[in-house]
Amino acid sequence: MTIFRRRTKRSEHGHSWFGLHQPFDAGYRLVTSGTVKPWVLFLIRLLLAIWSVAAGLAHIILSQAVLDEIPFKQYYVYFTRLTFIGLTSYFCAAAFHSGFFVLSLRQLKKGEATRAPWYPLQKWGRVLQFLHLALFSTIITYPIIVTVVYWAILASNQSFSSPFYSWSNIAFHALNSVLLLVELIFGRVRLYLGYWIVCAIVLALYLGMAYLVHSVQDIWVYGFLDPQKPGAHVAAYIVGILVAETVVFIVIWGLIHIRDWIFPRPRGIRVVTTA
Repeated sequence: MTIFRRRTKRSEHGHSWFGLHQPFDAGYRLVTSGTVKPWVLFLIRLLLAIWSVAAGLAHIILSQAVLDEIPFKQYYVYFTRLTFIGLTSYFCAAAFHSGFFVLSLRQLKKGEATRAPWYPLQKWGRVLQFLHLALFSTIITYPIIVTVVYWAILASNQSFSSPFYSWSNIAFHALNSVLLLVELIFGRVRLYLGYWIVCAIVLALYLGMAYLVHSVQDIWVYGFLDPQKPGAHVAAYIVGILVAETVVFIVIWGLIHIRDWIFPRPRGIRVVTTA
């Protein structure tokens, strides 16, 4: 176990709606785990990043070049794909910072560094810190919404009509939630309540984009948004999704606190703070 001392200030402690304490992440929550050592967490995130990138590229190639599933200009209008891009971006960023932190720990162990270990996001300023935590708030909640909405509303006999559709729907409408659970179990990142506002705003922006796509390309991204469809309950679906996001957000927030109660300290390192 690596033990190091770090000076803290009173301003580091206490609650923040957005987690933007200064100095940022003094307890190294973003790059440590309560269940595995930092280097194992790095490998987990790296593998998930590689898989996400590979799955995304494979889907683009197969759907466009081979199957010609949909026009490429419509590929990124689907919330499922945007959410998966968010997952991919998060794991790439998280793996980068985790890897940098592991290298910093190794330098400390070898006596090549005299200061406490660190990772780039700690020094990148509040805007990028906010964006990283905002991205985390979306990838830790949206995949569940995507999974539930697809299998409860959108799934049909076509979902498993071919090997490609079977793989695609499992990868993007089921394994997406598995990736979420892996980060939830092995990570230590906290979900701050203020980011519910961010999640709600993103959903509202996507709704606006869906109607913009309809006005420009004359297609409905999702059929339940079409007010002219027989038996349409567009307002009910919109409100229902927002309520579902709120419930998922609160549940994940609670699970994170339970996780941190069960595993209150990072595995593999010990931070001794001094005033």
